[in-house]
Amino acid sequence: MLLVAIVCCSHFVDVLASEKKITMVYEEDVQVAKKYHELLSAKQAGYDVKLIPLTSVDQNNSRLFIAIGSNAFSGLLKKQINVPIVAVFISRLSYRKATKGVRNLANVSAIFSDPNPHNQIKLANLLYKKSIEMAVLLSNETAFLRSEIERSAKQFKTKVQFVSVDDSKNIYKTLSKVNSFDVLLAIPDSKIYNTQSMRTILLTTYRHDQSLIGFSKGMVKAGALATTTVDILDLADETNRLLQRYLKTNKLPKPDYSKRFNVYVNEYVAESLNIFGDMRKIKKELVHNE
Repeated sequence: MLLVAIVCCSHFVDVLASEKKITMVYEEDVQVAKKYHELLSAKQAGYDVKLIPLTSVDQNNSRLFIAIGSNAFSGLLKKQINVPIVAVFISRLSYRKATKGVRNLANVSAIFSDPNPHNQIKLANLLYKKSIEMAVLLSNETAFLRSEIERSAKQFKTKVQFVSVDDSKNIYKTLSKVNSFDVLLAIPDSKIYNTQSMRTILLTTYRHDQSLIGFSKGMVKAGALATTTVDILDLADETNRLLQRYLKTNKLPKPDYSKRFNVYVNEYVAESLNIFGDMRKIKKELVHNE
């Protein structure tokens, strides 16, 4: 009887411990993982937030797994662990690819790292302060975003033209079809936007006084007009909000873009396009309404 009591007590202690444990899993970019772990741990008082490599995941002794990056996320899915998973540092397209064929996603969620197209369209309208026409290039991998972009464009009364791209090697010919539009909205898609095509895209849009709304700080530095972007601090804040809700309700929200983000504008490009205005006010209006 005493042995049974000890075993039961030990099991109860293990259950309580797992209820207080959040495990962060990484497969690469260890320095980013450590910084993110540090930021999130500071916000999660009362919970044990551990950081481990994917290779160390061998048992379900955690209340929740946070997968850092698409490789860690795919690896956890393959292990078929019966513990809720939240993917971070992952694009919407990468999440879509990783979950393809996975039957049960009830206990899986994500905070997408790429910009929300809705916010990107809103940013373009705030910068131009007039009715604009926008072009969007999509490959077969990102075509699923078309209806979502159309809804947001309609909300902002923005005319949008979609062009299908099969091969970025012919990107100049594709851009010639949309050079009369005010804005080219870039959607993260390596079939279109890659190291081979970016120079052509930036030069061509510049020559036609067309702005490029990019999807990273690097693109803005290289010559895109602007973007919204989720930095590591934004992601830590957004993850904290998700965890607070989950720890109270025991339910994960649906995968979504981060509500916390920053805005970056290349003011030299804005000036060359005769786009003037209070950039601080524009940034505040965009972020404040989210």
